[in-house]
Amino acid sequence: MRRVTFIQSDRQGVFDIIRQVVEEHGFDVLYADRYHLEVEAMKVGRLGRKKHMSVRIIEFKNNELEVNIEVRNMGLEIKRNKRNDLLEAKIERALNLLILKDRKNFSAA
Repeated sequence: MRRVTFIQSDRQGVFDIIRQVVEEHGFDVLYADRYHLEVEAMKVGRLGRKKHMSVRIIEFKNNELEVNIEVRNMGLEIKRNKRNDLLEAKIERALNLLILKDRKNFSAA
């Protein structure tokens, strides 16, 4: 599980960016809750292998948001898969880049 912390006042904007990043990485969104800020998605790979992604946004005071990203294999997973950790890191980096770009657009307005 990866945790990323942002200081951003627009939590719905961060939620929209998360959905965009999840879909760009080939996941199909199963469940997206704008009120509780949760996204559940699944990706079916070759040979029927399935990955499940869970992304949650936790809101703290002073516009601080924590994003929890977790990618798991469907079925029994006794030890963590390094590819899942790498995928979590890729999604975290993409999220960082989009939010930083978005923040620049807000500051220019």
